[in-house]
Amino acid sequence: MRHLLFNCLASAIGLIALNTACTADNEEDRFPPNENGDTTCYEGSIDFEAHIQPILNAQCLVCHSPSQGLGGVIIESEEDLAAYARSGVLEEVLFELPPSSPRKMPPGTELSRCDQETFRDWINAVNEE
Repeated sequence: MRHLLFNCLASAIGLIALNTACTADNEEDRFPPNENGDTTCYEGSIDFEAHIQPILNAQCLVCHSPSQGLGGVIIESEEDLAAYARSGVLEEVLFELPPSSPRKMPPGTELSRCDQETFRDWINAVNEE
């Protein structure tokens, strides 16, 4: 009985931690206003390491790292994510599904405006290659 109670408690704590880890960062902290007071999402051309990887680290890899692979989705490299972008699945799960869908990513929250813009620009760049 003790083991069952411990396992249930550990599972509940894990779910709370996962839900907390999958929420959007404070957009003001990630994209401070420039000297003109404008908030910019990124400067220059879109770069996976500089622009997409930080979003993945904050929003996606808690659930979709090689050690987790929730839903059978593993994002280990830029090419892994690019395959989802080329297939249309990435755009669907990020932007097209209703918030109530269990496939909507990230679960329980929306990406910030800047993260959405950054992902859309990267998806467009991948599909133009």
